[in-house]
Order: sequence, then C-alpha cells, then structure tokens
Amino acid sequence: MSDVFYNNQLPMAVSNFDDGLIIIVNNTFSDVMGYSREEARTKSIYDIQLWEDPAERYELIKKVAENGSFSRPTCSFIKKDGEMLHGHLAYSLIELDGKRYLITLIMDSTEKIKMRKSLQIANEMFSKAFYNNLIIMGISRLEDGVYIDVNNVFADKYGLAREEIIGKSAFELGIWTDSEDRLKMSEQLHTDGYMENQEYRFRNRDGEVGHVITNLNVLEIYGEKCIVISAMDITQRKIVEESLKQSRKLLLQIFNSNPLSIIVVSTKDQRIIEVNDTFLVQYNLVRENFTGGEKIYLYDWFGRDEIYDSFNAVIAQGFIQNREISYQLINGESRISLVSAVLISWEGDECVLVISNDITELRNYQKEMARLDNLKLIGQMSAGMAHEIRNPMTSIRGYLELFKMRDRYKNDIEVLDLVIGEIDRLNDLITVFMSLAKNREIDLKPQSLKTTIMNLMPLILVDAYQQNVSVEVDLQDTEQVMIDEAQIRQLIFNLAHNGLDAMPLGGILTFRTYQDYNGVNLVIQDQGNGISSEVLDQIGTPFFTTKDNGTGLGLAVCYSIVENHNAKINFKTGENGTAFTVTFLRVSNK
Repeated sequence: MSDVFYNNQLPMAVSNFDDGLIIIVNNTFSDVMGYSREEARTKSIYDIQLWEDPAERYELIKKVAENGSFSRPTCSFIKKDGEMLHGHLAYSLIELDGKRYLITLIMDSTEKIKMRKSLQIANEMFSKAFYNNLIIMGISRLEDGVYIDVNNVFADKYGLAREEIIGKSAFELGIWTDSEDRLKMSEQLHTDGYMENQEYRFRNRDGEVGHVITNLNVLEIYGEKCIVISAMDITQRKIVEESLKQSRKLLLQIFNSNPLSIIVVSTKDQRIIEVNDTFLVQYNLVRENFTGGEKIYLYDWFGRDEIYDSFNAVIAQGFIQNREISYQLINGESRISLVSAVLISWEGDECVLVISNDITELRNYQKEMARLDNLKLIGQMSAGMAHEIRNPMTSIRGYLELFKMRDRYKNDIEVLDLVIGEIDRLNDLITVFMSLAKNREIDLKPQSLKTTIMNLMPLILVDAYQQNVSVEVDLQDTEQVMIDEAQIRQLIFNLAHNGLDAMPLGGILTFRTYQDYNGVNLVIQDQGNGISSEVLDQIGTPFFTTKDNGTGLGLAVCYSIVENHNAKINFKTGENGTAFTVTFLRVSNK
C-alpha cells in the first residue's frame, strides 16, 4: 500500500484534520511543491503557506467534515519557490485510532490553464490583428470560397458592409475580374497550400477595377480547411506606375525625335550608356550597337583631346553651354559641333547628358559665303575699273611701240620691251579680274568635257614636259554639259597648273571624267604633298597664295567660273596629293 502512495504520479499528502500538521507526503508532492519529505513533516499546511487563499481551505474542510470527502476542479496553491500551481483537488477523511486524518490529492492543471490562457491571448491578438489591420484581411472556405469573416478594410475596399460579404463567395459578389485567375489560384492552393505576392485585379460594387498584392494560406479552422487572405491595395501605385510609364514613353519619344544629337556618358569610365536616334543616323549606327553585350566608350568614336577637355569641364563645374568644339572622328573626319552638357543621375549613376548640334556644314557654308562675298566685291571692282585702266594702258603701250620705231630710242629698245611686257602682264591681270565679275555674260552651249580636255591636252603636255611631270587621262564618255568653253578652258588650265606646281620634282597629273547620279564629274589629281591644314580654310580666297610669284587669283577664278556654271567644286587632300572635283549638271537634268 505504501508503494502505491509513495510512487503515485500525483502529489499526495496526509495531514491532521484538526491542526493541518503534515504527517507524510509522497515523492511527487516533494518534486512538484518543492518541499522534501523531511521538511514537510515538520510543518503544517499553514506553516508552508500552501494555500493561496487560506479561507478557501476552511470552507473545504467543513464540506469534508459533512460528507467525508470532497473534490474541487480548480484550486490554486503556492510552491516553495513562489510559483503558482493550479490543479484539481480531492479530499478524503479517514479515522485511525480515534484521530481524523485528511488525505489530499492534487491533479496539476497548470499547463492546461496556461495553454488556455495562451490560446485566449492568441485569439485576442489574432482578433485585433485581423479586425484592426490596415491591410485587407479575410477568411473563406477552401471548398466553395464562401467568406467566413472579413475585416473593415476588406469591406471598405469592395464598397460593401461586412454583413453583405460574410456568407457569400467572391464569385457571387463579382469581385474577380478574370475567372481564369481564380481557377489558377484555386489549383495552386489545393496543390501547395499557399500563394505569395500574387498580383490580382478586383472589381468593387461600383464596377471600378483595382489592383492588390495577395498572400494566401490554407489553414484548418474547427476541422474545416479555410483560406486566410491578406492583401495590399496597390491601385494608386499602379496608377502612378502607369503615369510614370507614360511619362517615360513621352520622354523617350522626345529624346529620340530631337533633331539634335544626344548621348549619355558615364563619368566613371566614359562609357556611352544611351544615345538618341539622331546620333545613330548621324554616325551611321544601329541601336543594337549599344544594347548588345559589348560596351562602347567615348573614345571609341571621338579622337580629339578637346572632347575630353570639355567632358572634364562638365564634371568640374556641372555644365557647359553652347561651347563650339572642333573634333575628329576615329575615321579621320573633322567635325564642328555646338555642345551643351550637364551632370545628371541616370539609373543611380552619375552621368553627363550631352546635346550637340553639328554645325560643320553651317561653318563651311559661312566660309563659302564669305568667299563668294569676296569674289562679288572683286567682280564689282573689276567691272568698274577694268575699262578705266585699260584705255590709258592701251595709249601708253601704243606710244611705246612708236618710240621703238624712232632712231633716237634705238639704245632703249630693251627697256621699252620690258615696259611693254609689264603692261601686257598688267593687262592679263585685268583680264583675270574681268573673269571674276559675277554679271559677266557667258555663252553656255552643250559640250563634251572629254572633247574640251583633249583639245587642251597638247598645251598641258608641253607644260608637264618642262616640269618633268607625267600626264594620265581616264576620260569616260559622258552626257554633254552646258558650259562656256572659254571659261572651262581657263578652269582646266588653272587647276592643271596648280597640280603641276605642286609636283616640282615629278609625279603624275591625272585627268578623269565620269558620270554618276550627281552629274558629270571632272577630276584633276596631282601627287604632291597635299594642302597643309593651316591653309585649308583659305583655299579659293582672292589674293591668298602660297607661291612666291602668285597673284592669289587662280583658284578664286576657278570658284567664280564654277559658280557661273551652277556647278559644284570640292577637293580632297592628303599626304599622297590633292584631287579637285568639279561636278556639272547634265543637259538632261537642266
């Protein structure tokens, strides 16, 4: 019998009924309450303050005395360490040798009470988190989608009262805008039991469509599988994103349709990050060059130090505005641009936005206009002065010829011839001035350039022979052009002599004619050292010459003749020589 008492899994104690003195306790009582068997035997129930409320014991003792036994589902006791123990209490009254003893048995329910309280707290916390949450919350049955409960935010977003939603499914309420989305959601929930961060569209009572980011979890509630719904309304964010998308699209259209070249360059490594369509067209590129895996840098396209000086100026001061920059492309072509640039942040990186207006053609046009203005001025001067100068010169030359016939001037014949020669030279110069006159009448007739060149070739060959220069011709048959043969002969002579003068030590002077979509082309090419960069801008300017005995009017006359014929002239020069090309309109195009 003692083994049953001492080894019982429930705390047990025997005490005097009258004074509460503890007679004996079992091992479980010692373990649970914290008092050893010896310690407990020396104290009474009152000494160890076992009861949280001693008055409660008096009440129970009375009932035991009346009934012989009594039990109570919930009682609270104090352990030795002060911790509370909650349990089911059972009393039995026995009498031995005329004394009454109370057998006490305690069934510990502290953990159950804790669990119950924890569950109660959890329920309260869930309730508060559910109903007071600032995001959309709801619970629906997995089987049919009927809502069991929703919070106020859920109801407000859909424009319904909670009572109107609970007991109905999303299908009945017309919340889904896409039934296919609902089917996919249902399939995934049955398979995985959850969904995270899925974007859906919903429709409220007024028919307005919104957007939500939704998390769904399948839980068992009171034995039934349910869906716990939490969703965040992102309708305003979607509106802002769409607005930003439209703004970006508009900005991109403005960026690409801008007639000026625009590029974005990283300040870190001078990598070209973005370009507009004008840049692509200007440099004959395609967008795939910049969207592929290969990186393109500023120095891949521009080779002049001035580009980098301006780039560093932007980094130093934040911007530059309308700076005229002359630079050279990698292919050797020289360009002039008016550049404005500013520091910007592009996708989190510091970059330079460069807007450039290529004014190369404008500057060339301005130079050409200045040259034509000079030609016009000289033409007006020549037209006004030529006749006035020629008349007295003719008289002077005539008298000098008479002096040569008189005996008294026989010893001065040599001097007279020298003066007459200088007068003739001056007369030739006046003739050149006359050729520059814009209003000079020209006699345009359909002619073959090939025939005109071949008629001049014997004279050109004599000059070439004297300067030890070879002459080659490549004269294709072309359509006739409208020309004044006398002026074109002068044009060819001037260009040919310039070519001969450029090759004092020999070389080949080439004459070529061919026809293309621009018209009929005359090319005269030498094998000299080319035109230096210092004098390129002065080519065709009246009175500018690099020859010791030159007048500076040879090329000016050529440009004037070209203008009179409504033709075009350009040249290419380099270390291997210079080629002048004159392009005439075909007769069929006039």
